Amino acid sequence: ISTELRLDAILSTVMTTVLQAGGAERGCLLLVRGGELELAAQAEPNAPVWLSPEEQGALTYSDAVVRYVVRTHEPIVLGDATTDRRFGGDLYVLARSPRSVLCQPVMKQNQLIGVLYLENNLASDFFTEQRCHTLQVLSSQAAVSLENSLLFEEQRRLNESMQRFLPREFLQTLGRRRIVDISLGEAVSKDMTVLFTDIRSFTTLSQSMTPEEIFGYLNLYLGRVGPVVRAHGGFIDKYIGDAIMALFPSASAAVDAAVAMAEEVARHNVDLVAQGLPTMRIGTGLHSGRLMLGTIGEPQRIEGTVISDAVNTAARIEGLTKSFAATVLLSGETAELLSSPPEMRFVGAQELRGRHGETRLYQVFSADEDRALKARTLDVFEAAVGAAMAGDVEVARRLMGEVLEANPADETAALVLGRLEP
Repeated sequence: ISTELRLDAILSTVMTTVLQAGGAERGCLLLVRGGELELAAQAEPNAPVWLSPEEQGALTYSDAVVRYVVRTHEPIVLGDATTDRRFGGDLYVLARSPRSVLCQPVMKQNQLIGVLYLENNLASDFFTEQRCHTLQVLSSQAAVSLENSLLFEEQRRLNESMQRFLPREFLQTLGRRRIVDISLGEAVSKDMTVLFTDIRSFTTLSQSMTPEEIFGYLNLYLGRVGPVVRAHGGFIDKYIGDAIMALFPSASAAVDAAVAMAEEVARHNVDLVAQGLPTMRIGTGLHSGRLMLGTIGEPQRIEGTVISDAVNTAARIEGLTKSFAATVLLSGETAELLSSPPEMRFVGAQELRGRHGETRLYQVFSADEDRALKARTLDVFEAAVGAAMAGDVEVARRLMGEVLEANPADETAALVLGRLEP
């Protein structure tokens, strides 16, 4: 027992050992968690230990007997529970008619760790003084291991909870393994790709929802796309309402993630329709550049953050996805870093607030329903954009008209043509 640290391994070992040593037909172990007594394991000889007893049907212990031990912190041995006046009226005793019962507190330094409950229905007075002494020794040893394991489990859950607020990848970027090693003012500079995405017209979508429905709707969506970010080697830096800001060490991985997120939203929309909920569209902007990652705040409140022009640029490109009817829009800086570019096309260049010069923009259409038609008209589309940038509006209108004639569903081409009209 003392060689184990994982709770599931300790529970399995304890239950197997006490059943063998005590000769019980069945047994269970209850642990104190959060001030409440919870069933942790059940066992029978020559059968696997049940570590999720609530899924196995009816409980196999007398609640009245267990409550007695919890109250007194003393073990109790019943030669025949059905004839004991203290517990004869217990519902479990009435239903199962247990005979020999041993219930023992699991204590460590006068603190109740749990309760061990054993039964044998083959004979009365089965739990002899020698068996009780053996089980007391095992119980004392188990108490130490269980307490250590519970502390270890609590620390693990605490670490996992902290990582939900400050991602492990953020710590690794700062060269730290644990959140307790982080101090105020730490910073590092690194080249990364920033991904911004949000739900189109979310304010309109949410107007007919209650606050609980809004949060439920958002969390359903975030639960679908968050794993996509992590699967492509990125991590979510923050949520901003319905928007997500994620960071990727690889531009190619970031673009692949953006496409995969769009595909996941398409699948999510099928589920939303089945639940009678409104469907959604998202827009994603990406930009690559030098980032400064670090911690800001004051001694009582520290937060990880990213400071960079690249963040602002990515956010503004995401805003332009509406103007270009694009699901995924990325900057020229990101496009230049792609090892194997996806299906994408040049849609023009724009001056973005806070940046000198124009930013070249590319639309990724790999996840669009009309991707085949967009691929077929790619050269004509980009020629039209080039003509427009050169000031040859007539040629640009004619070429973009050809694109729309071949693909009337091309919203981006329609918007560009609309801007070329006199």
